[in-house]
Amino acid sequence: MPTLEHAAMHLLCVGSARRLIVPPAAGDGSAGGARMLTRGDLGAIVIDVDASDFTGESGEANLADVVWLARRAGEHDRLIHAARGADAAAVLPARFGTLFVAEDSLWAVLERHAGAIRLFLDQAEGRDEWSVKIIGDPAAATRALTARIAKERGIDTGAGGARYLLMRKVEQDAAARSATFMAEQSAAALRTLATACADIRLGRSGKRQEDGTEIIASASLLAGRDQAERLARVVEDVRAAAALEGLSVTLTGPWPPYSFAPSLDGPGGPAGAGEPG
Repeated sequence: MPTLEHAAMHLLCVGSARRLIVPPAAGDGSAGGARMLTRGDLGAIVIDVDASDFTGESGEANLADVVWLARRAGEHDRLIHAARGADAAAVLPARFGTLFVAEDSLWAVLERHAGAIRLFLDQAEGRDEWSVKIIGDPAAATRALTARIAKERGIDTGAGGARYLLMRKVEQDAAARSATFMAEQSAAALRTLATACADIRLGRSGKRQEDGTEIIASASLLAGRDQAERLARVVEDVRAAAALEGLSVTLTGPWPPYSFAPSLDGPGGPAGAGEPG
């Protein structure tokens, strides 16, 4: 438990005071029991923490420690899931490490953003966030594009040395165009996925992975519980089509709608530490 000198409230989420559920305490004992603060129709779920875990030299060391960060961020996410309850009540999930030293400072921020919070809660009701990544294998994409170009040029039935020279030229053209080809196919896949969700936010791309593949595109999808089955079918269709072009599609979730929540930052706002859990 935090000492009085370093006591702080770690904000988990904000939602309807009538719908939120106070989750059980952190399973690893790293934080105090969760509690709900209310004002009007809004409720805020917080846990008591030691601010020095997130700030100063010890905080910097913790946030650079992958094991510590994964454990605490994972608990942050678990508690938000629990606060939503079985019917997945709409919540505005706070960034991991959003701290307040007093209730008055917390409510000053929430009241400043009350309009945006209530609008978001209306939009997020009954909806979850899903994360999609489209991963490209340059070698596989080049092979797929080679076959496509050869068919377009009508040289797949050529013979002997002439066919070899023509195919070498096709392979060179395909290699030069493979990055653009993967980007175009990924964009088309995202457009298809967008038809099966309420909203979509593009994420990071271009990250090279250890196995030589690359994240060509990523996005967060906001989908209602009533859209889940259709989204799953569309993802499978997109995955099957992408595989023919040297791409793979991964879908993870459901998560609280981190990527769609309005920011609580601004003048007098909280000091966040790290990314959403």
